[in-house]
Amino acid sequence: ADHPVDAITLFYPFVFPYSVARWGLPQRTLQPQAMFFKAWCLLKPDGLLITTHYGQEEAEQWRTFALSALAQEDPPVWLGPVAL
Repeated sequence: ADHPVDAITLFYPFVFPYSVARWGLPQRTLQPQAMFFKAWCLLKPDGLLITTHYGQEEAEQWRTFALSALAQEDPPVWLGPVAL
């Protein structure tokens, strides 16, 4: 199947270069648009993608990357960010 997954969770995906540097990782690992798009493509049409972020700023940046990765007029339903 083209979309075999019901749900995907991404816990604290890197969205800023300083986060990658703080963890001592190479900057080439910072690919949030590619990560989002890959996850999105693996979902079933009614699948659920859940992400967690360190604060509002990261959540908003992730949303920007996600919508950029999709580049469509009818973006997915965006339910967050939600403080737990």
